[in-house]
Amino acid sequence: MDKNELISSMLSFKDNIGMWKIVLNQITDADFVIGYGFDNNEKLWKVYQNNERGMKAEWTFENEEEALEKLYKKVKFQYKIINQSVASVEKNTTAWNIGDRYLRSREHKSRSCDGEME
Repeated sequence: MDKNELISSMLSFKDNIGMWKIVLNQITDADFVIGYGFDNNEKLWKVYQNNERGMKAEWTFENEEEALEKLYKKVKFQYKIINQSVASVEKNTTAWNIGDRYLRSREHKSRSCDGEME
């Protein structure tokens, strides 16, 4: 993929990565950001992931293409984590609903004529 395709593909995930924001071609200290930019002091491209309260992970690269590829992988990883979590919650919710229906049916069957539990 070329630069524009990578960026376009990355941005397609932006609404599905939870609280994370994607920042392109700029280095920031903002919380919950995954981004990349050129560090003029070190003369290197940096990919970074800022959590809350200044916790940060960084990777450095000599060229922009490698930095963009790493950024793409980080964004895609966040997408997978969040969407697997959502799928897991949906699966558990379905299981809970089935379990609740089962318990309600058992409760209904065990009631006597006067409405008291046996």
